[in-house]
Amino acid sequence: MNKSFAAKKNQSGQNLVEFALILPLLVMIIFGTLDLGRAFFATITITNAAREGARYGILHPDDPTGMRSAVIDEATNSGFDLGDISVSTINITCTDVASPAGCDRNQPVTVEITYQFELLMGWLQLTPIQLHSSAVMLVP
Repeated sequence: MNKSFAAKKNQSGQNLVEFALILPLLVMIIFGTLDLGRAFFATITITNAAREGARYGILHPDDPTGMRSAVIDEATNSGFDLGDISVSTINITCTDVASPAGCDRNQPVTVEITYQFELLMGWLQLTPIQLHSSAVMLVP
């Protein structure tokens, strides 16, 4: 048997073993990168939803139900269900409210959203990541 052939055969087996050892690390890096991108996208989505709810609130200060609907609709357009109270909370507050039906003029409308983000690699972390965003706008 040729010595170079035997050396190549042993080398290919060694390469396969090294690849099998490094593969789990590569998979974790790839899925970690995907999770990080998804988390950034979720953060951007809930930030936009909070802004949309506050914007709706300054245009329609007497419609708190519409503010909540605007938040949910904005998030739904990006693929997130903020209407599910098991994974998200939406708090809409107005300071110095004279009427319980809405927000007063020259007072801020605050929309706060908390979202429980589930990771693809959830087996590494047992609890979901809690994302939080808020937006404050002044009623004209």
